[in-house]
Amino acid sequence: MALVGLMESLMTAKLVDDITDTHSSKTRESIGQGIANIVTGFFGGMGGCAMIGQTMINVKVSGARTRLSTFLAGAFLMVLCIVFGPIVSDIPMAALVAVMVMMSFATFDWHSIAPKTLKRCPPERSPSWSSPSSPSWRPTTSPSAWSSAPSPP
Repeated sequence: MALVGLMESLMTAKLVDDITDTHSSKTRESIGQGIANIVTGFFGGMGGCAMIGQTMINVKVSGARTRLSTFLAGAFLMVLCIVFGPIVSDIPMAALVAVMVMMSFATFDWHSIAPKTLKRCPPERSPSWSSPSSPSWRPTTSPSAWSSAPSPP
């Protein structure tokens, strides 16, 4: 799990670097996360990593540009859990799902599904290509054999 968390943190750092045209030290990020996760383990806590969703909302929607925004988001979340925990637990799950759906909607890159963008995608393989689950599937190495393969029933 540590490797997955580290990869997500490094990917998030790269995305933020690209969006804000800045440079961050990935080595420093990795060492800091490793130390923090080890110390957290001594106190019985769970290890953590950068949250790509929260970071993208913070940078794209809120216009954050410094690490202070990340610290304040974490501090607010901590206060919300510790001080307002009983109140937060009364929020209906449907309302929380609605917030997540709206955040997904706000951060989705709509340009990626535009017809102009989709036309540039590579074409599919030949329609006569059968799937491995099909009884007539035969592995072949030459593309000319793909068109001669029997079509699935």
